[in-house]
Amino acid sequence: MQSIYSTANICHFKNDSKCDLRLEPDLTKILENSRDPEELKHVWLKWRDATGRRMKDMFVQYVELENEAARLNSEKEPSSVSFSGYYF
Repeated sequence: MQSIYSTANICHFKNDSKCDLRLEPDLTKILENSRDPEELKHVWLKWRDATGRRMKDMFVQYVELENEAARLNSEKEPSSVSFSGYYF
């Protein structure tokens, strides 16, 4: 998932032939500075298409694994546990 998220590109607003915008720094700057609602919508939707759709099944599996790790470590609230110290 990290690889998908960090390497995805989207096309420029109003220029579909130039598709080199990355999350950092390009999309972050646009989201911080643009006041054009259509540009913001474009960036948001295209980024979700480029990343979210590709990661959906992996994310579901990731959550299931985190919940299982929490249960194995006797946690009552799996969704609120930080797993940085757990070994799967």
